[in-house]
Amino acid sequence: MHLTLGVKTDETTFYKFPIAIDQLVSVVKDSYLGLGTAYDPILIDDFVTQTRTKSPEIDQQTTLSLQLVYENEHPEYPDLQPAILCCKIRNVGRSFNDDQLVPEMRWEDIFVFDKKRLLATPDGYLYVSPNKDNVCILTTKTVLDITYLAYSIILAMTITDMNGIKRRYYFIIDPVVRIRSNPPK
Repeated sequence: MHLTLGVKTDETTFYKFPIAIDQLVSVVKDSYLGLGTAYDPILIDDFVTQTRTKSPEIDQQTTLSLQLVYENEHPEYPDLQPAILCCKIRNVGRSFNDDQLVPEMRWEDIFVFDKKRLLATPDGYLYVSPNKDNVCILTTKTVLDITYLAYSIILAMTITDMNGIKRRYYFIIDPVVRIRSNPPK
């Protein structure tokens, strides 16, 4: 199983982030990492392999797509049903947060805003729900300032415990990405 981040400008580049599903299931079954609820998801950054030394920088006029891919390579987990619940984005850039405007109104300065799938909240978060194909999609504006985003990917999976009881667990991954409007010199 892996997450795929697609970055499309003139052409599309895909970044693959494998998730060590065997180890994750084993640890969830044999330990107390947390409750794994939607309110309190389990942090699983240690189970995700970074295929690059850093996250990709995102340019202006770029479409981002984030998808969870499960190849059914694990027949021992027939009920896993992995899915992305949402992507939760927080702008951690100084200029964004030092401004006097209410943060929820500032997301339209960065992204093309689709109100059917994007929800800006008064505390400054932007929630992106997946489309019918379970893909979270965002497009950056044509002109934008350099900013840093902290984002979380909230996933759900059904795991059968040692007693044969199935339970839906919720997990979170927390990388950081930089968005810029000018190519580096």
